[in-house]
Amino acid sequence: MPAVEKYPAWRDGNALVLSRNSLATPDRCIFTNCVVPERSKITRRLSWGNEGPAKWMPTKIKMLWALADMKFISVTFGLSTEARAIRYTALVLSSTCFAIGMLLFIEGLRKGGVPPPMGYLGGGAALVIVALTLFINSYSVIEIIALDSNYVWLRGAKKTFLDSLPPLVPNKGPNQISRPTSGGVVHL
Repeated sequence: MPAVEKYPAWRDGNALVLSRNSLATPDRCIFTNCVVPERSKITRRLSWGNEGPAKWMPTKIKMLWALADMKFISVTFGLSTEARAIRYTALVLSSTCFAIGMLLFIEGLRKGGVPPPMGYLGGGAALVIVALTLFINSYSVIEIIALDSNYVWLRGAKKTFLDSLPPLVPNKGPNQISRPTSGGVVHL
């Protein structure tokens, strides 16, 4: 496929692999695999932090290590009009649930009483949790799962898109390609 030659991309199981020299996917939607014009591609700045040299380190030290060793890359990918519409609908629904949940929660606090009106407080808290879950799931379209000096492994592309890409074949010799196992995903 000519698009794959223009933007080197491979699949590694259920991960999308891009060359660090060209961090752009082929001109197709990563969800539906339909052709996407260049002008409607999305660029996201993703971050990656390594957990540190030892697994025994306390979580707080691992988090500080990841922040100190943070790497940022910009990835360009295509989303079809349908995929964008679904994503934007989820973001609008998330915002609406958050606003209604906060209003219910504040109304419950305003009404006061002993015990406080749990219908307002519980309903508001539940809607805020639903809103945050929707937001996290619809905002982060693609994320880094591994990174080395030549390649980036990404999660978020659907099977229909991944099946159209050639598999990542390890090289024989000293520069063998394999997914790095250490590290962690850090969201922006």
